[in-house]
Amino acid sequence: MSTLCDFFIADDEAARNYDTSLEFPHGERLLAQRLSILEVEGILSALRGPDTNTEMMREAEAFPGPDHESVIFQLPDDMAPLLAQLADEQLETVAAQCAENTQEELHWEAENFVSLLKDLRLLAARCDGSKQLYFWMGP
Repeated sequence: MSTLCDFFIADDEAARNYDTSLEFPHGERLLAQRLSILEVEGILSALRGPDTNTEMMREAEAFPGPDHESVIFQLPDDMAPLLAQLADEQLETVAAQCAENTQEELHWEAENFVSLLKDLRLLAARCDGSKQLYFWMGP
């Protein structure tokens, strides 16, 4: 069974009330599966580059979803800009590093990450001073 998860952008109040409803603006979320916060850490580590220390459990603020079964993470402040600034020519390299970082958990090929990174890049580009990037992980 796959873990349901979403990446989304919101202000703090909307994030704390995120319930995956269809009423949430479509362009402000990305539906995904099979990812946990550990895989998101692998993505951020690849974006930051080698010789960086990424500890998502210390860097991301976690709080319970409105259903008290899901978890919402406010992702580190540098993740959205790193995604938004990801150039096309960097996608293959970053995707390969994502695959390597998460091989034990996901067993994804780099091609799987190219598509995800493109979608995340579009989402992250919509962040502004009032919205941040979040990750919702279902029960």
